[in-house]
Amino acid sequence: MPAYPALAALLAICSYATGEWPPFARALLAGLALFLLFFVMAILPGSGMGFGDVKLAGLLGMLLGWLSWTQVLWATLATFLIGGVVAVLVLALGRKGRRDDFAYGPSMLLGTVTALAAPAVLRLVLA
Repeated sequence: MPAYPALAALLAICSYATGEWPPFARALLAGLALFLLFFVMAILPGSGMGFGDVKLAGLLGMLLGWLSWTQVLWATLATFLIGGVVAVLVLALGRKGRRDDFAYGPSMLLGTVTALAAPAVLRLVLA
């Protein structure tokens, strides 16, 4: 949880340095939105999601929100897609059962990196 005020302070410094405060407000709103989304998913019966995933979602939401709502959306969609594929593979290989907990953090991080890197990769491919 100490990462929240640390990241907020760093983003506030960036807003102060650039003189642009809308990205800071968007970062805070996106962090809250993803925190709440993942919190609701975590408290659903049988979700298998832990509170660590909820905390990570809020931080990633702040980081992505600083950039744009589009980045938040793409990263969230990529996270669910990657997490779903990994879950199906883990179940198919018999590593875990349907009722077991699932570490969603790696999928969240990979979804974020994918959303951040995708525009640059597409520019290279289409050039």
